[in-house]
Formats: sequence, C-alpha cells, structure tokens
Amino acid sequence: MSGPLDGSSALVTGAGSGIGRATCLRLATEGARVLVTDLDEGAAAETARRVEAAGGVASSAGLDVREDLDSVLPELVAERLGELDALVNNAGVGTAGSILETSDADWRLLFSVNVDGVLHCTRALLPGMLRRGRGRIVNVASVAGITGLTNRFAYCATKGAVVSMTRALALDFARTEIRVNCVCPGTIETPWVEGMAASAPDRERFFSEMRARQPVGRLGEADEVAAAIAFLCGPDAGFFTGSAVTVDGGLTAGVPAPRP
Repeated sequence: MSGPLDGSSALVTGAGSGIGRATCLRLATEGARVLVTDLDEGAAAETARRVEAAGGVASSAGLDVREDLDSVLPELVAERLGELDALVNNAGVGTAGSILETSDADWRLLFSVNVDGVLHCTRALLPGMLRRGRGRIVNVASVAGITGLTNRFAYCATKGAVVSMTRALALDFARTEIRVNCVCPGTIETPWVEGMAASAPDRERFFSEMRARQPVGRLGEADEVAAAIAFLCGPDAGFFTGSAVTVDGGLTAGVPAPRP
C-alpha cells in the first residue's frame, strides 16, 4: 500500500472496533505502519489481522490508557515501530444520564478513559516526537465537546475537556513541527451506537430518531471519520493545529428547516 503516509508510523488507541478500527485501515491504506492498541487485546489483534489482509503493515498490543504509560508506551513504540510519526487518541467510553443520574463511579470512569487516556498517551509519546522534530497528534473528541447533548452530562464534560486539551497542546508546541488537532464526530454507525440501540425500547425508532436529527438525513460511517483523521496525520495538514474538525453531517451547523 502507498499514499501520502508512505514510510510513516502511527499508534491508535481504542482500535479494536468502530472508528479506531476504521482509522487503522485507512492509515495503512495510505502507507503507514500501524500499531493497533485496545484494552481488549483480542479485538486489537483482529484489527491488525484485517489491516494485513488488506495489504497493510500492522501489529497489535493490549493497552489500558487509564494507567501511567510514561515508560511502558515509549518502550512499546520502540519495539514495534522504532519511531512514531502520529498518535491517534481514540479510546473512549460513554454513559447516558443527567447530572442527577450520574454516579461518582461513572464520572470517574469516563474521565479516567476519555481524559486521562489522552494525558497518559500524549505525555508518554510527545517527548519522542519533540526529539525527532516532528509529529502529529489527533484526539477523537465528539460534537458533545462543542455543544450540549441531552442526557449525556458526563460524556459532554469529558469531550469538552478533550477539545480544550487539544487547543492548549497545540498552542504550547505551535513553534515546533508538532501539530495537535481533534475530530468531533456526530452520530456514527459503530458497535457503540448499535449497543445503545439494542438497549432502547424500540430499536427502529431509536435509529429513526438518530437519522432525523442529522441534517443530511443519515448517520455517519466510521470510514468518514477515519478519512479526516488520516488527513490530519498527513503532510497536507501542516497548517492545521488546535482545530476541532466536525464530522457530523451538519449536526452542529445550526437548526435545519423542517423537511417536506
């Protein structure tokens, strides 16, 4: 496989399914060697197998982003990739509920994965990028990080933190060749959304309502988010830093007119 990422390397967290898996496949398609990581080591291995079946180069490892990774992650990268060009902080979890329905345990879980995970992985791998004099960091946030969503109190709080962390990181290292951006997906067809639908009283009504709130009239695909991530990892994104790129079918653009 060859493309704009020829000769580069990337590490993707939370890559056992959904957007993470699609991102690994896209990065490999464009020529990157990919280290696939996930809390579920078997799921990470399956993603790596799919990348290799498609003609790409990948390896996999289990990774818990909630842990301090300052020594573990650089060693893993050195062993599997040598050097790192791009880090995609995709690992994330979510819960439903207002502030009154959010337990301390849920709050801490979401922050430990969605926020601490970005901290741990970036803090561990940024020094290597700085030594090399270049690097790309892409954080997967959400439209929930730039606008409120009903019944998603804790999730909105964590994704808002990811957007703000992205901007702060970008400013701190703007005079280097380190570029830090985030993508903010809308409602994307992933196993996570499928799981939400399965727990809803009426699955078909759930998906109908999800489609109706998208101005384009459909849910997004993981591949569409992966394409934006791959662009931000590539050579054409040199003037992008501190950006929150929405991939949301117009969800945050405004209030659409009623459809006829």
